[in-house]
Amino acid sequence: MTQHTLQSVRQPDPSQFTLTNIWRYPVKSMQGESLESTTITSSGIPGDRGWAVVETQTGKTASAARYRQLLNCKAAYRNDPSTLASGATSPDVLISFENGDTLSSQDPKLNERLSELLGTECALKPCPTPTHFIDDSPLNLLTRASLRQMQSLSPTSILDPRRFRPNFLFEDSQKHTGFIEFDWSGMNLKLGSATLSSIYPCVRCIMTTHPQMELPQDSNIMKTMLRESNKNLSIYASVETEGHTKLGDMLGL
Repeated sequence: MTQHTLQSVRQPDPSQFTLTNIWRYPVKSMQGESLESTTITSSGIPGDRGWAVVETQTGKTASAARYRQLLNCKAAYRNDPSTLASGATSPDVLISFENGDTLSSQDPKLNERLSELLGTECALKPCPTPTHFIDDSPLNLLTRASLRQMQSLSPTSILDPRRFRPNFLFEDSQKHTGFIEFDWSGMNLKLGSATLSSIYPCVRCIMTTHPQMELPQDSNIMKTMLRESNKNLSIYASVETEGHTKLGDMLGL
């Protein structure tokens, strides 16, 4: 009986998963923008976390873990960052506030508006190096299977991908349930013409529980991850071989 159960829950391999969503986050901790395709460089998606709000007094990067107000701002580039020369400063970014106002990174009123929002003097700064504002590895991958697993464990929660800020979201035709991507740790994966490596689980923080847009505060999300997955959800990845990917691409080994 035990042997049969183990066989019946054997996890699918990565090649069963198709890329359904791509996100780039122009400003750290703000809402991002959806893409249909992207270049994948050694630094990840061009322009991802290309800007951040920085505390003027301390020089620290403002994160939504502390300043949850950032999650109700949306950021988008005027021009595609992938067209810039390597090492160039991130292009002008547009920030939309909760009341509908939109200000450019070139607008002299922007820093005052951000300081008012966060309750501390701060300024929007471009990334000094390609990965300076990235917490860990340059890419984050999440499957719908993990979201379904979380939903089964925390049925009253709204398990929207926005809470977990992945770059790539994958679905499989069988709609499996489970923390499947954890089994991919240590593998090399093909995505489009790129190869991903150094794959390992992503440790989560209180930011996943914060309200954002229409999503409510939900402490059960962190409690569930702490109990069921050692606070992990989704996986980090580095880039072994640069390339390009688009919606509909399947993962490969």
